[in-house]
Order: sequence, then C-alpha cells, then structure tokens
Amino acid sequence: MISLTVQASGPAALLFDTPTLDGEYPTPESLEQARFALLDLTGGQAQISLEFPRPASGPPWMLVFNPMHTPENQVAPRVEVKIGE
Repeated sequence: MISLTVQASGPAALLFDTPTLDGEYPTPESLEQARFALLDLTGGQAQISLEFPRPASGPPWMLVFNPMHTPENQVAPRVEVKIGE
C-alpha cells in the first residue's frame, strides 16, 4: 500500500487514467477510495492510499499517474514519482 498527500493546484485530474506501479495496477477498491478522497479535498489537500501487488522489479519503483498522457497535458498530466529510493 502507498499513502500520499495530494495538494490541489488547479484543474488537473490526477486519476484521469488508472495509475501504475512498474506496470501493476491498484486494486479497484483502493482506486475508488482514492477518487472519492480527491473529490473531497479538505484545506486544499487530500490523503489517498493505493494498494498494489508487489512489483517484480527491485526498488526504486516508479509510480505513474496518467500513464497515457504527457507531462504537458493541462487536464490530466503524466506524473512520475520514484518509490523506495
């Protein structure tokens, strides 16, 4: 499980596409809970948790939000975060 604090800074949709962790997808239940948490931002931020199967490759793992988009996309930008460094 990965827990994140997300701070809103505009109209970007962080979960427009299903995020991946080294090619693995989160459980549908954790993804749905994360989507609801982002809809209910409190004080400009939300705490979300995503549950993934353990990736086969060793650290650092790459968590990718909106993997089908580019970082320049204004609505759903691609965001990559290294995990486990």
